[in-house]
Amino acid sequence: MGLPRFILWLSCCLVLWAATFVPAAEDSFPSGSQVNRQSSLKPPKRDQPRFTLEQAVQTTLQRNPKVGEALARIRQRVWGEQSVYSDFFPSATVDYAGTWNRYKVGDGGFGPPDHVSRGRTKYIRDNFFNSDYPYRIDPWKRFRGAVTVTQPLYQGGKTVSDDNSAKLQVTVSELQLQVDRQDLILAVYQTYYDMTLAELLLGVASESISNLEILKNLNEKFLRAGTVTKTDVLTTEGSLYRAYVGQRLVMKYIEAARAKLNNLLSNPPETPLEIVQDYKQRSNPYSIPQIYNTAMANRDEIVQATLEIRRGIEATKAANAALLPKVSLSAVGTRTNDDWNVVDPEGNNDWTLTGTLTWAFNMFKFNSNVKESREAVNEKFFARQRLVQDISQNVKLAYLDMKTSERDIDDFRRMVAIRSENFRLFQMRYQQGDVSFTEVIIAENDYVNSKVDYYTALVNYRINQAILERRMGILRR
Repeated sequence: MGLPRFILWLSCCLVLWAATFVPAAEDSFPSGSQVNRQSSLKPPKRDQPRFTLEQAVQTTLQRNPKVGEALARIRQRVWGEQSVYSDFFPSATVDYAGTWNRYKVGDGGFGPPDHVSRGRTKYIRDNFFNSDYPYRIDPWKRFRGAVTVTQPLYQGGKTVSDDNSAKLQVTVSELQLQVDRQDLILAVYQTYYDMTLAELLLGVASESISNLEILKNLNEKFLRAGTVTKTDVLTTEGSLYRAYVGQRLVMKYIEAARAKLNNLLSNPPETPLEIVQDYKQRSNPYSIPQIYNTAMANRDEIVQATLEIRRGIEATKAANAALLPKVSLSAVGTRTNDDWNVVDPEGNNDWTLTGTLTWAFNMFKFNSNVKESREAVNEKFFARQRLVQDISQNVKLAYLDMKTSERDIDDFRRMVAIRSENFRLFQMRYQQGDVSFTEVIIAENDYVNSKVDYYTALVNYRINQAILERRMGILRR
């Protein structure tokens, strides 16, 4: 009796050992008996840092290039304003010129004779007292150094207007930094909750696969007993394949959201990371009409539009300055010598002081420029008015989306409980033979869809709340 039992035991072991290698050698398109192994599809496990929502926001604001770009723009505008402000102060130029004239006239002609060298003093001694040029300065060979200082006294108000416009541009750039920061925060919120929703839906897909595998095993058992047909087994397998496709789609969404979050964090796309899920429902204090007042008081874009109107007014003043005269004062100091060293003690000093009044008359062009600037101000005024209207509309729409998601949460929560119980009852009745398998599949689909709707409503509520806060201009860190 011992030997037959040993042979039977060895045969069973060989069969089980061979069965473990069969799936690897089968075709890539599994048959019905291979469906079970597909349920082992899970996302890869990796050592990943875990980010809370607040940590993701702070890291993004510290590392994202969009913030650095905005800061560089502010510094650029500051230097531009200082460049304009420098027009209030005098400007100085230094120049150096050398001239060698080959034209010469001999004795009895006009002008001095050939150049008198340093060793010959006859000409200088005979003509010293009636010479009309400095001692030892050759009039045909002249080197000149000059310093010119120019101070604008009146430019028709153009310099003041340009400086005011440059200061307003700095302020606009500073406000744009806050706008960019809020846009980044909203992008982090949306990506974070998209990844949260995808992970929740992955759990729903795994639960659906588990339920369908149980039903498949049950149908195979009933098929062997002869109580169901092959159709029920095939229907279960078809539903399983559809669940696997949905599971892979959700995993793709997770990886896409992870890549987008890495981009916001300035990480390479393949950087491993995980998030701490936070999707619990939270109350909010927002109501109509307070949300409109909050938006009007906090939206930086409205302030930017107002400053652009003021810049347009300053541009109009600058254009109007072209119709007015300009007054400037310039002082020129020169030193002349007949060799390259103009600072030689034998050189000659000179200076001039010049006041200049300039009035350009091109009235048709200048007047048209002024009218063009005024119309630009009108355009910016209407653009601001349209912006305010669009902001009010977007605040209203965001508020409606948030309230809709908030109300949907309770209904979907009840729906999940009802359909979960309904699916359980249909499973029991199916085992007792009271309902068809099609009704069980429908109940299972309804249960899965209700969980998907519930998690979607939870996450959409948090996203819509963040969108509303961005529309009101209070999504700040």
